[in-house]
Amino acid sequence: MEPERPGICLTLGTLQRQYGQLQAASQMLEQAAGLAPDHADTWFELALVRQDLRDLDGATRALRRVLQLMPNRADAQVNLGIVLQDSGHIDEAMRAYGRAYRLHQDNFGRIAHALGAASEGRIWLDLNGLRVALQSSHD
Repeated sequence: MEPERPGICLTLGTLQRQYGQLQAASQMLEQAAGLAPDHADTWFELALVRQDLRDLDGATRALRRVLQLMPNRADAQVNLGIVLQDSGHIDEAMRAYGRAYRLHQDNFGRIAHALGAASEGRIWLDLNGLRVALQSSHD
């Protein structure tokens, strides 16, 4: 049964997060990540819990691990942008948003919402201008 243990930890951690048991979820998902360090979904769930806990550095590290394992994972790029923006790193956030947009343009609404909703965001009244900025942002 040992090979299934990371999956059990991931499932339990995800359920704990859904029920608001964030500290327990964080511990369970950290255990899962330790058992399966190359499993991107585990790192993504851990990043979400860390975002919920406002551990922005921890969330950033977890999202960067996801993107090492799966560079084309657009949802991780969007979340990385949100975490960087919340950390006050708006230029870096815009690059992450740009990568997410170039991977899947259907992320535009989520990106525009994140930029307008956060205290460290940039308000874009010209949504076409935002699309151009996202398309042309480069690392």
